[in-house]
Amino acid sequence: MTGTDAAGRTRAAWGRPRVSAVAMVVVGLGYAVLYPVLMGTSQPGWVWDDPARNAAMEHMLYAVYVTLGIFLIGLAREPERALPLINWVIVANLVHGTVMLVHALGMPGGHAHLLPTGDVWGTYSGPLLLLACHPRLHRRRDRLDRDGDD
Repeated sequence: MTGTDAAGRTRAAWGRPRVSAVAMVVVGLGYAVLYPVLMGTSQPGWVWDDPARNAAMEHMLYAVYVTLGIFLIGLAREPERALPLINWVIVANLVHGTVMLVHALGMPGGHAHLLPTGDVWGTYSGPLLLLACHPRLHRRRDRLDRDGDD
């Protein structure tokens, strides 16, 4: 079943670009809502307090992640046009998560950050979802599907 989008392009009814858009909204909501709530309510594994809690750093992280979430949600209508942002989110957050992983491994009491409910895996989840649903990945699949139909 196919249809056309606003620009007249033919797409499957639920289309692969829609998968990328849904992923952008899910990650955007996680960044704009869930991330600040988990950190702000001092959930175990979401607050870095060794040697002491740093409110200024937390506020900067809120600002960055809420803004990033808003942009992901706002650009979700056209994932192909948001490729630089999507790619930056993937790379920056994989690097950020890896830095957090290294610090959590060496920090007294850092094990809570490594739990499945901790912020290390929470930080990895956004870019991994965006990578799995990347618009370019779907474009390659569409091309392979068309070539296979010949």
